[in-house]
This record gives sequence, structure tokens and C-alpha cells, in this order.
Amino acid sequence: MPIVLLLGAVVAVWGLHALISGENRKARASESAPPAATSSPEPSARPTGPIKQGHGKVVYLTFDDGPDRVWTPRVLAMLAKHGAHATFFMLAQHSRRLPDLVDEVRAAGDAVGNHSVSHPKLTKLSPAALHAQVANGIQSRCFRPPYGATDHRVLAEIRRDGLQQVLWDVDPRDWSRPGVAVIVKTGAGSCETGCDRDHARRRRQSGTDRGGVGHDPA
Repeated sequence: MPIVLLLGAVVAVWGLHALISGENRKARASESAPPAATSSPEPSARPTGPIKQGHGKVVYLTFDDGPDRVWTPRVLAMLAKHGAHATFFMLAQHSRRLPDLVDEVRAAGDAVGNHSVSHPKLTKLSPAALHAQVANGIQSRCFRPPYGATDHRVLAEIRRDGLQQVLWDVDPRDWSRPGVAVIVKTGAGSCETGCDRDHARRRRQSGTDRGGVGHDPA
């Protein structure tokens, strides 16, 4: 059963899985440490459910721009119904306002990625503003630039903050509401033809993780 939601489903492969697994192990190891004091409430960084290791070719569902009071619970319910997990690339301006939903995502065994603070085009920002958008995003080990807008300067900032850039290959444009049939054909069709095609070559050339099917709403 396809998952079609306003948050948008995107797919990333291979490298993202290693990041998620490593993040979860690190988070579980820090459970006994006392929480750090912050000026605003921050959601817990500890997932309470496991993310299973994949075997062979693996497709990873990802959802951008949340959390959202309406859609995030619906996505989680659909994932739970089908025994699936996903990564939610979140905006800090939303996660700070809805920390309970961030905890709910992690408690379900799903992962959280940094999608900046407020979804600007990072390539248009000053060095100071770029740093703020990356460094002040939600805690994660992976970062997805809004709109997929990146360049050497953006990538350098992401790496400087200890993160790894995660993009995508195919845009199903589900945010434009083309209809279920079109979204399924674009997404599933791309995976059937090998959504990780030339993945290793692109990683060597660009220094980034790119996935199979994805989008970022404009």
C-alpha cells in the first residue's frame, strides 16, 4: 500500500542506513547521562525502538519538513501498520515547537535527520547564516539541504559541523499532488530499475550520499 502524504515520501539508500544505525547506537549508549540544560525545550535524542539491518538492496523512506501535528502521526500509523521504518528530516523551527512528536518518531524506532532551521536555500546565504542553519538544526548525524540546494561551500559547512549530506536521485513531485498513480509509478518504477544505480560512483565524485527517489517541496 503506497504512502502518499503532504510531507512527501522520499527514498535514500545505503549510506543513510549506516548513519542511522550509528546514531541509534550512540544515542542508546548515552541513556545514563543527565540531560543538558537548554534555553528552549528540546526533544529527547534517544530512540526507544530498533531499526533493523537490511540485507541486499535496501530502500529507505524519508519524510521532509515536519514534524506536523496532523501528518506526522498519520505517517507513523501507516509505517507501523506495514512494519516499516523511515527517516524524518525535520526543521528545527517545527521540532522545537512540537518536541512530543519528535519523541514519538524516535520511540517508534524511526530516525530523525537535520533539515535546517527554517528551510532556506542554503546556497544563497552568507557564511554566518549558513552556519546557523546547519549547526542549529535538530540533533542528527545526517543533513538534507532544503530544496536539495547545495554546492561546495554548503557541503564544506555540513562536514565542518560533523554531519553527512544526504540527497536523492528521482523526484516524484508528490508535493504537487499529481495523483496516487503517478507518485507510485515514479517511485516504485525507479526502484524496480535499480534505485542505487551508479550510487558508489556518485559518492566518490560528489562526496555526498544520494538516494533513489526523492524530492523537497519548493
